[in-house]
Amino acid sequence: MNARRRAGAPSGGRIGVIGAGTIGVVTQLVAQHHGNEVEIVDLSENRLGLARDLKASSAAHALTGEFDVIIDCVGSAVTHQASIDHLRPGGSAIWLGLFCPVAAFYAQGLIRHEKSVQGSFCYTNAEFPESLSLPPHSTPPANPPTDTRPCWCAGLLPQAGVKRDFGEFG
Repeated sequence: MNARRRAGAPSGGRIGVIGAGTIGVVTQLVAQHHGNEVEIVDLSENRLGLARDLKASSAAHALTGEFDVIIDCVGSAVTHQASIDHLRPGGSAIWLGLFCPVAAFYAQGLIRHEKSVQGSFCYTNAEFPESLSLPPHSTPPANPPTDTRPCWCAGLLPQAGVKRDFGEFG
């Protein structure tokens, strides 16, 4: 929620999400809730399958076209560069992922097309209760990848498989 808000993402705008792990999938769901068209990319076909089950506009191995906002949930040099390369002029990239401590990218396109990059680490005190008020997703994914299970525990995805996978919570 904080990343989308920091980027000034317009409702109905086109958002790219790099990384379809837990953070990426939750980012997808929040953007969809606000009426955004979401293209999510990842190298893992299992993760992309979950994004498709959750109705991403597109789930692929690489971004295509230009976006109003791109949220990088990976944080590598390659994903940083892709987030800048695929922004429309005046667009915003939000970097959430912490994979690589160095942000090495070609800055000419950033400057000449007045693109912006911001970091986002957490949420504000106002955003936390707002996130709890989001409606739960209604259609459980067929076979969620094991690396997205924290989404289920947080209540952000349907909990059909939680008891099976984790047992009762005390």
